[in-house]
Amino acid sequence: AAGARPIAMTDYLVVGSLQGDTANRLIASVAAACATAGVALLGGETAVHAGVVEDDAFDLAGAALGVVEDGRQVDGSRIRPGDSVVAIGSPNLRSNGFSLIRSAILPEAVLGAPFPLSDETIAEVLLAPSVVYAPAITTVLAAIDVHGLVHVTGGGIEGNLSRVLPAVTAAHIDRSTWNPPAVFRFVQEVGRISDDEMFRVFNMGIGFLVICDPGDTGPVIDSLGDHGHTAWVCGQISEAGDTPGR
Repeated sequence: AAGARPIAMTDYLVVGSLQGDTANRLIASVAAACATAGVALLGGETAVHAGVVEDDAFDLAGAALGVVEDGRQVDGSRIRPGDSVVAIGSPNLRSNGFSLIRSAILPEAVLGAPFPLSDETIAEVLLAPSVVYAPAITTVLAAIDVHGLVHVTGGGIEGNLSRVLPAVTAAHIDRSTWNPPAVFRFVQEVGRISDDEMFRVFNMGIGFLVICDPGDTGPVIDSLGDHGHTAWVCGQISEAGDTPGR
């Protein structure tokens, strides 16, 4: 989201036991994601904490390295009133909001049961892998003068968008421009969660935002489409003090 090109990653895996193939499956998954992002998995650390971590439990963390030319960072400082906000679709939870899911969903939902109108189980839908946007965003940055980038993770659209907006601006996001995927409706209905809480915690179907001049929205959307992403204009930037759209 700072305009850097990701080039490498390292991982750190803590397990209670190395018995079975859990560690191999986890590292294979990390390697596959790195291949998708076009980065090298340089190495990492595996620690066995027998007696501290249960045999079937694990903790996985990672650190990524990226590079950006000095002066070409995308920090949001060039965002100005009149800019457009382009959304990139996300089909799933992208690994965010599971504290709320555990408290509101798991006591009522049977994870092995079929997800409504799907061939997958509830667990499979909730744990669907995150979308990797790096290749698409790198292509956009190489061709288009982007004013701001927002990775929509924990905290939802508002919580992450507010981090890049200059104090003199405000963002108007039009929720009528998209329909959140079925997984979000399922979580909301089973957990009886309010709209505001859903948008505060989850990405609600938008995984990334690109802020640019209105004249560049077409090329941005076309470029993202070339990478297989659904993208659309979901809002605009105005002067601070205006009442944000919902």
